Amino acid sequence: MGSNESKMENVIRTLLENSRKQGNEYFLFGNVYVYVRDNLPENVSLEEAFQFIYSKIPQHLFSEVEAVYVGDFDELRERQVQSVYKDGTIYVTNIQSNTMDMIEDIVHELSHSLEEPYGMFIYGDARISSEFIGKRIRLRDILEGYDFETDKMDFENPEFDKGFDEYLYKEVGYPVLINLTLGLYNNPYAATSLREYWASGFEEYILGDRETIKSISPVLFEKIEEIVLDG
Repeated sequence: MGSNESKMENVIRTLLENSRKQGNEYFLFGNVYVYVRDNLPENVSLEEAFQFIYSKIPQHLFSEVEAVYVGDFDELRERQVQSVYKDGTIYVTNIQSNTMDMIEDIVHELSHSLEEPYGMFIYGDARISSEFIGKRIRLRDILEGYDFETDKMDFENPEFDKGFDEYLYKEVGYPVLINLTLGLYNNPYAATSLREYWASGFEEYILGDRETIKSISPVLFEKIEEIVLDG
């Protein structure tokens, strides 16, 4: 065991040494271009983020990602989001609370990149959709039990709907939703759409408690694990 850990440490050390190119340019796994356009806070370490990624995330999961850009981008501000995946590139804000926050953003968008090569596997048999809709119906029953108005919302629509998103965020509120959905979702955002159910589950699998996903979302867990172990 000690020998294997030592070998892994050596691999990570070598990867870290080969990550920096020049200035604010880096490479993840030797081929994913990383550019830090705007300065990160002093308590956010790109090297620590790289070290975590190398130790926790198999390289094959970055197959669709060509670049990661870190900065204060207008699109992120306009959409009021921390990150986005688009056309082979992950865009992440440089305005981060700590290193783990940035890692969480990267992992979340990494999950969306995997929908391209694995889309049919994830969604094609409709099992994950059935699991998601079942949870949505249960969520509706829970909310009605606490006298929330649900009639105007379509709980059986798996697609992202801005009105539904605002209903959960503003009318119900995430602090309340966290308490009401314990054992149903790993976090409130997972309830917003089928794609975010996938992404939130993937993020929890990589960064959090895999047993939680396995116990509350067995189909989701099965899909994630097969993709993660695919390489």
